Amino acid sequence: MMPYLYENAIKEYLKPICKDYIDYYNYNDWGTISAVDCNQMEGLAEAVRSVILSNQDSLKNVDIADLQQYGKGNSNFKGYAYDMLQFIEKLCGGMAPDDFTQQLKKTVIYTDYTHDPTSSLYRIDGDNYSGMGMYIPNSFTTPKYLLWNNYFKSSIAWYHASGWAETESIWGN
Repeated sequence: MMPYLYENAIKEYLKPICKDYIDYYNYNDWGTISAVDCNQMEGLAEAVRSVILSNQDSLKNVDIADLQQYGKGNSNFKGYAYDMLQFIEKLCGGMAPDDFTQQLKKTVIYTDYTHDPTSSLYRIDGDNYSGMGMYIPNSFTTPKYLLWNNYFKSSIAWYHASGWAETESIWGN
């Protein structure tokens, strides 16, 4: 994997790098990987914003317990990152809008995961794994979530770029 990192045309080598990484972890515990075209993140934020603002009335109906969580095997990370595509699908009644899906495909150019990890705590639901996770603000009032919601609002640009700031009256605390 390391030789690929020193190539001039690194974008051509992203898939082999990711494949080498996941091949290693297929035999050594567990792992997930995504290659993201960071030039597409503004477009993805706009696509997420459009969906969230068009479906504000449905935000409270999405049960985060039904969503794929990344890092759920570690209680320090539980509740912080959910699969973006699955969230958008649930928010939209089962199917993500085509323009969102196309933008996600432009942004996440490669993704994979260990299909048979050594512990079931790290098992990924492949049907609900897009390779892009995101925090979903919530109305939980435990100190952990209050701190994280505040951090999300005050320190992460995604909060404003993706439309969450305009939905605070729905979930805010």
